[in-house]
Amino acid sequence: MVKEIENPPAVQGEEAPQPRTLEQLTTEILYIKAQTCVNYWEMGCRLKEVKAQLPHGEWGKWLEETVGFSQKSAGRLIAIADAFPNWTALSNLPVTKVWLLSTTDEAIREDILAHPQLVDGQMKTVDEMTTRQMEKVIRERKAAEKEAQKAKAELKEERALRAQAQNKSAALSAQLEEAKRQASAASLPAGEAEKALDREVGGLRAHLQGSAPVLLDCIKSTGTQTMVDTVVALSEDLDQMAKEIKSAAICSRNNSFLREPEEDLDWLDD
Repeated sequence: MVKEIENPPAVQGEEAPQPRTLEQLTTEILYIKAQTCVNYWEMGCRLKEVKAQLPHGEWGKWLEETVGFSQKSAGRLIAIADAFPNWTALSNLPVTKVWLLSTTDEAIREDILAHPQLVDGQMKTVDEMTTRQMEKVIRERKAAEKEAQKAKAELKEERALRAQAQNKSAALSAQLEEAKRQASAASLPAGEAEKALDREVGGLRAHLQGSAPVLLDCIKSTGTQTMVDTVVALSEDLDQMAKEIKSAAICSRNNSFLREPEEDLDWLDD
């Protein structure tokens, strides 16, 4: 209920024994102004109760026929009642500021009421702000909150994508390990592995034997630096190839892929 005060100032319609001073009139105006906000809050509380009791579809009809409110006006009064836990929080605020505050989230509203806000380059309390300045502060706070929510959602999405990528990477790694295991289990029999190695070794020997006479003749007849560089590069390539084949052969021997590795791989020790 509206708080009663002792000896409230006279209001319009009451007889005044003498002309009121400017200070008295100001006090009366502020009192009525504060009571207006409180009355709005009180009406909002009661409208909430009425709406809860009415059957679905009867709210608009009841407002129009009983109290002469539009649903929009009633909704604003209810919003004021929802925004403030009691009437004392708004007893010193004008109606426009009360309405603006009722449109914000609870966290923003409480912060604006409790702390000075930066507006037009100055820190101002709710009482010091104009209605336009409060509207600007609320608009900026809402925009900042929206950006914060957007950034939070983007971060959540990024983390989800990263986790998804990590899961895919782990799945691919598992598939690779399984492929390696299956390949190892399906290795060539010893006889086929030996034949495959013989073919590689034979091809290397044939290449060396066919290339050596030609290379020797070229070196003897020209002896240019370009030819020497070419021969050196080719010999390095062949040496690397021989090392790779040797490594593969030793691996096969260690894994018992060949029946008689000691006899077949004597050439590797040369």
